Amino acid sequence: MTGDEIELILDDLFEKRHKDLLLTKAGKFFESELVELREELKGIPQELRGSPLAAELLEADEEHDSEGRVIFLTTGAVLAGAHVSEESRGAAERIRRKLIPSLGELQDRYIDEASRAKKREALLADADFKADLKRIPYVDKQSLFDVASRYIAAGLRLHDLVSADGSFRFSFSVTGDNRI
Repeated sequence: MTGDEIELILDDLFEKRHKDLLLTKAGKFFESELVELREELKGIPQELRGSPLAAELLEADEEHDSEGRVIFLTTGAVLAGAHVSEESRGAAERIRRKLIPSLGELQDRYIDEASRAKKREALLADADFKADLKRIPYVDKQSLFDVASRYIAAGLRLHDLVSADGSFRFSFSVTGDNRI
């Protein structure tokens, strides 16, 4: 949901359905937080409310997902091979475990993919992990280190874009951890 959509819902709730809101225990309990949230949303600049960065987000996500698939499938080929050294098999297992344990991760929300990229960025500087990535070749004289570098870079671009786009900075929780 974008900030604009949430603001529209809250406006409707307070301008047209406020009495209904107060008929429920939850409505009474969360009314002050919803009022606060509504005011915070009004303070966000218009250019950050919708999804002006949608094309950039899609591009970064497509690169992130493409490179992630390459890593997952290449390590899968190494793990499936009958004539693969234990060193290469171990490298593929570590890469999978630390970098992309499942293809399903590539279908997650932008914010989740971005957060993981931020957390995994340090892996590229780890000498042992870097050696694992460089051990497994890819096309055109590249290794999985090259692919992983692009994968993380695209994830970090997602992180920057998600941080800049109001539609993804919003998090609402009924436990009271509401923030933009």
